[in-house]
Amino acid sequence: MKVTRALVLALVLGSVGYGWLLLAPASASGPFGDLVVVPLLLALPLVVLMREQRDAAGVRPWLLPLSAGMALFTLGHLASAVERYVAPGGEGHLGDIVTMVGYPFLLGGLLAATAQHVRGLRLTMCLDGVAGALAGAALAALAVTPLLPSLAGRQWSTVVPLAYPIVDGVLVSAALGGLALVGARHGRRFGLWVLGLAGLSLAHLLEAHQVAVGATVDPLDTAVVVVPALALLAVGALGPGAVSVPGVPGARSLGVPALASSAAVAVLAAAPAWDVSAVPSLLALAALVVCGVRFLRAFLQLRELAEVRELALTDELTGIANRRALYVHLDALLALHEPDGAHDGSEPPASFAVALIDLDHFKEVNDTLGHATGDALLKGVVGRFAAALEELDTPHLLARLGGDEFAVVLHEATSRNAALIVGQALQEALAEPLELPGTALHAGASIGLAVAPVHGRTRSEILFAADAAMYAAKTSGDAVRFHAPARDEKTQQLTLAEDLHRALVRHELCVEYQAIVTGEDDLVGVEALVRWDHPERGMLLPADFLPAAERYRLTGAVAQRVLDVALDDLSRWRADGATLGVTVNLSATDLRDESIVRVVAEALLAHRLPADVLTLDVSETALDRDDERPTEVVRALHELGVHLALDDYGTGGTSLTQLHELPFGTIKLGGRFARDTAVDARATGVVRAIVDLAHALGRTIVAEGVEDRRALVRLLEVGCDLVQGWYVGAPGSALAVEALIARKSDPDDGRHRFAVPEQQSRGGDAQVTPA
Repeated sequence: MKVTRALVLALVLGSVGYGWLLLAPASASGPFGDLVVVPLLLALPLVVLMREQRDAAGVRPWLLPLSAGMALFTLGHLASAVERYVAPGGEGHLGDIVTMVGYPFLLGGLLAATAQHVRGLRLTMCLDGVAGALAGAALAALAVTPLLPSLAGRQWSTVVPLAYPIVDGVLVSAALGGLALVGARHGRRFGLWVLGLAGLSLAHLLEAHQVAVGATVDPLDTAVVVVPALALLAVGALGPGAVSVPGVPGARSLGVPALASSAAVAVLAAAPAWDVSAVPSLLALAALVVCGVRFLRAFLQLRELAEVRELALTDELTGIANRRALYVHLDALLALHEPDGAHDGSEPPASFAVALIDLDHFKEVNDTLGHATGDALLKGVVGRFAAALEELDTPHLLARLGGDEFAVVLHEATSRNAALIVGQALQEALAEPLELPGTALHAGASIGLAVAPVHGRTRSEILFAADAAMYAAKTSGDAVRFHAPARDEKTQQLTLAEDLHRALVRHELCVEYQAIVTGEDDLVGVEALVRWDHPERGMLLPADFLPAAERYRLTGAVAQRVLDVALDDLSRWRADGATLGVTVNLSATDLRDESIVRVVAEALLAHRLPADVLTLDVSETALDRDDERPTEVVRALHELGVHLALDDYGTGGTSLTQLHELPFGTIKLGGRFARDTAVDARATGVVRAIVDLAHALGRTIVAEGVEDRRALVRLLEVGCDLVQGWYVGAPGSALAVEALIARKSDPDDGRHRFAVPEQQSRGGDAQVTPA
């Protein structure tokens, strides 16, 4: 604000000085005005500029050269005035030399400002600056040429004024070039400089004309124009810092060479004969040569940009379109086929189809044969697809989305049958093995098809529909699947996952408990079984929603909810004197996440329960031999103090070494053994061997899935320690557990099992591992 006020003051004082110079008598506007008033008026904007330069030189690098140039202008005027009054008959070389030295500094300031505003275009900027400078000099030379005959044989003091308009023209051209490059939005600074330099050029042209016609030149008349011109330069320099425009040149960047070439052609047309003056023509020709180089560079830049754009839209490995190109293509097609108005309620006509393709077992190829073979496979697949599409002679775009996923946009496949024909042709293209370096491989693919705008009116909608169809094809075993929202499992799972997100927030997940008893019918614990009280679909069993939870990584949140509810109920039962424990199931996903250890520890602390009251069931299939994370998490949970049970034993591939080394205190037989033992002697022998092995290792055996008395008797006979199942007790609520505890403590009550709810069917939990 202080700088602004000082500048305003300088302009006010300048205006007063201008008026005084114009109205004062000649005696008052002589030496005093020339030696004192004019230098002070020239110095006022300079003082403000130098003060600003001290505070913002790094932000506005043009301040220093502009300050130097304006200082030299002031000193040049003062030196010329001193020479006029000290040696009236002299030629006055010193003032002109000092003033001329100031011009390169002004030009340097203009170029510094342009470079600060426009980054990454140094060569282009230099060419534009040279072209504009040459064209401006040519125009100035053309304007001065008519005056040359009248100056023949004149002294230095009368010839030098002709040089000023030429140099002024160079500066005006440079400022115009900067304004063209920066644009009107950020060009306030350059606009002020153009006005100031144009005023300076006008003053010097008038002076040159007066010299040419032999009139007396009053320096104060020139100063009346020069002072406000320098003030405009200062105002432009004091503007805000530079705002860089994009480094890639646009169409407006050709404005400078276009204007320069036009000006050069006009100069050539109006220039005098070479024997009169060759300077305007030479400068104009030089400007045209530089403009030609500039236009050639622009052409090369455009070609480079086209190549870069092509590379940006091309998959590097296969040479076909990439994901970005696919997005651009789909957006263009959707815009082209956008409906003009509302439909009459019927389904909109199809405009094009999209096929998403995922190669089967590609990861195994990379893992076993190496990435080089995998890359060769991808190239071979692309060749097969391209040949198949070429044979069909249908307009299309083949793109690689990344990894082993591809997409095909079918411009004329406007029906289900047409899309399926293309999808089947793509499948058939992979029927023969691909010859790869050192081997031959068969490639399989799952293809999903969707049609726009039937299955989506935006790019994301149509790609999601095709992706859902592809997932349905992969999970169902079909080679090609057309999108059917009601059938696509992926769509259903996504919807279910979104509902599950909300259910976790609203605490819609609840827990039922199934009793675990001894052979003497003593209750030793209960297993927590998660249920979802869905607001629309009713009570859902784990098999209904856990696959979606696994896919969308919600099993951790589900386990946390079950732990919280089960431990809260257990703490209440133990406070009432019950001594039972609770079992909670962990999924395979939980065991791959080390944070489950923290979740279990925090749940036990929150409910103030010892760790040994909690048993965590780990499915045998969750112990992946190729992944160490599940076994590390199991050991960490054991160190926490909780009991661990190997669930569904006999359904996976647990080795004897794992059984011996992993800290499982309990082995739970799968429900199939309980059912088969009741009717199959061989199954009984297998169960007896497992029981003997477990007891030899110091493990407890729990038989799950006991559904009738015969199975119960047989399992107890072979030595099972604990039993669990519908015959022993159906799943029930926490209130049912409390009633069971009360009955078990009453010796006169002969009932020992939960009553089976009539509305619930069996089998909902026997073979499912709930989270």
